[in-house]
Amino acid sequence: MSRFRCVDLFCGGGGTSTGMIEAFRKAGDECSLVGINHWRAAAMSFPSTYRFSGTKTEQIRQIGNAVCPRLAEALVSAALSA
Repeated sequence: MSRFRCVDLFCGGGGTSTGMIEAFRKAGDECSLVGINHWRAAAMSFPSTYRFSGTKTEQIRQIGNAVCPRLAEALVSAALSA
């Protein structure tokens, strides 16, 4: 049995971590997994340098309550041209 350390840079995106762990198990190997998830902020078009404040839960809430900056720009632009 071999042991591997793996990093899922897009965890939360739809089962890649689960599939990877299962593939290692089927091969008779073990995988220690670290998941890094910046997807929520990226999906809302926050730049990778944007810093959120508070606990992880509070940060997720901030992202969830945010209006996508590009969408906000388009809405304001449409309102001003109407």
